[in-house]
Amino acid sequence: NYSFRKMSTTEIFNANLPLMHHARFFPAAAVVGKNIYIAGGNMMQSTAERYDTDTQRWNETNPMRTPCCGHAAVPLGNSIVVMGGDKLSSAEQFNTATGQWSTFPSMNEVRDGCAAAVLNGRIIVVGGRDSGRALSSAEEYDLATGRWSSIPSMHTKREGCAAAVLN
Repeated sequence: NYSFRKMSTTEIFNANLPLMHHARFFPAAAVVGKNIYIAGGNMMQSTAERYDTDTQRWNETNPMRTPCCGHAAVPLGNSIVVMGGDKLSSAEQFNTATGQWSTFPSMNEVRDGCAAAVLNGRIIVVGGRDSGRALSSAEEYDLATGRWSSIPSMHTKREGCAAAVLN
């Protein structure tokens, strides 16, 4: 059995940062420019907010089209792509200039607790969980073709994992 406690605090070497507008667990986050974007979380929340490092304030943004938790997010130019989540294979894109969410092609698999990163013009998504079973599978979205495709699986099933790119 799990026990969760919602938190609205943030900690990045400074526990005195202002509180977010909404307490969250299992949200997704991405950085674009000097702003940190947080979206979703809890048990299928659609709210989103932006932390402005210049003003040191959280500002609410337009909510996502689909409430989700356990999803992943990646920065993509001046936008953020959010994908997966509890019982979801869908994805959507947030334009940081206009503040609007739009649809994005869905992944091939449901991925709750997946990890994602951008590498060489591709969004790579690995692991997660579907119907209570951990996944070792992976897929990529090719920005040039606009298509998701399967890529070689990881050796071990992983959920609630993280991904990073090493240059």
